[in-house]
Amino acid sequence: MSHGLLLWLENIDRRKNEIVPINPNHDSDTLQDHHRLLMQIRRELLESQLKVASLQDMSCQLLVNAEGKDCLEAKEKVHVIGNRLKMLLKDVTRHIKELEKILDISSSQLDLSSWS
Repeated sequence: MSHGLLLWLENIDRRKNEIVPINPNHDSDTLQDHHRLLMQIRRELLESQLKVASLQDMSCQLLVNAEGKDCLEAKEKVHVIGNRLKMLLKDVTRHIKELEKILDISSSQLDLSSWS
């Protein structure tokens, strides 16, 4: 389960990196498409929080008295997964807000141009 989650997080990161950095000079349709894709990624990250929390709970219960190299590796892997998920969620949310700001500005400019 943990290896699958790590691969999934790498895939999410790759998808995010196809969108960012955000170029504010893109046309509105492209920016809206990027926004939609980032929102989808965010939804997937939020949905996976339960899996990660379950994995963390399970590993705490199973590894509470365990010792050795394998145990340490398992604890580290679970810790890395939790941190990676948190960081990706924070990063994606920041990019969504940035895009929303750009889209709001561009829609305001469109509104103003219709007045001229």
